[in-house]
Amino acid sequence: MKNKGFTLIELLGVIIILALLILVVFPAVINSIKKNSEEADDLVLDLIYNSAELYVKAYKDDFQPINGNQYCITLKDLTGEGYLKSPLNIDNVDVTDLKSVRVTYDNGYKYELVNNTECEVVDSE
Repeated sequence: MKNKGFTLIELLGVIIILALLILVVFPAVINSIKKNSEEADDLVLDLIYNSAELYVKAYKDDFQPINGNQYCITLKDLTGEGYLKSPLNIDNVDVTDLKSVRVTYDNGYKYELVNNTECEVVDSE
């Protein structure tokens, strides 16, 4: 009677081939995921800056200056006004309540994403 199963050598050969394939393919998949995550973060930043630009055009007379020609818009304000939708994830963290856009005017508007604590108005008394 013939045994219709696989021998130990055949099973080990298949396992070794699968392991080698995983070693070759796995780093490429991880790098692709990392690259796509970075691109998604860049797109979120572009979306935030474009929304801040639209907000500035609509409300430029209502800003409270921080340091001369600097103003801040919280991401919560941008979502509240309908310019953005929450959650806003950067590095897999929702930054809607944590970040603001610092707007600086110097021969054109410049936008920078900063922590909310960097945009607090200091009273000079």
